[in-house]
Amino acid sequence: MIRRTPDSDPETLMFFFRRVGSFSKTREDIKTWMDLIDLDDLVTFGGKP
Repeated sequence: MIRRTPDSDPETLMFFFRRVGSFSKTREDIKTWMDLIDLDDLVTFGGKP
């Protein structure tokens, strides 16, 4: 589960990349759902993306 990436259908990919973009425009290391959750937590609790 830790290494699970978004499915390859266009809707899922768009959702994933929009969420990543809403937190950071410069992060290129966000590849898995767990990475996205970690980034969400970081930004939500005051960290810098």
